[in-house]
Amino acid sequence: IIAYVAAVSLGVHVFLSWLLTVHFNFGITGAMTSSLVVHWLPNIAQLLFVMCGGCKETWRGFSMLAFKDLWPVFKLSLSSGGMLCL
Repeated sequence: IIAYVAAVSLGVHVFLSWLLTVHFNFGITGAMTSSLVVHWLPNIAQLLFVMCGGCKETWRGFSMLAFKDLWPVFKLSLSSGGMLCL
């Protein structure tokens, strides 16, 4: 799925870049808009793939098991953030 999404994303990027910069004459604003859309496209596509049934063997929905070992990760994040601030 990642390869397909990347190929579609590349095609959309080329088309939107041409459309917004050349055809509509938006210049840098059009190029940045195209880049913004194309950078979000793979994330949204993969989220939809997982949550909407493309991945039936792995997705069981949210449960409390996802938060089981969250406290050690939180402590490590807090100490890492503190060291970065100092």
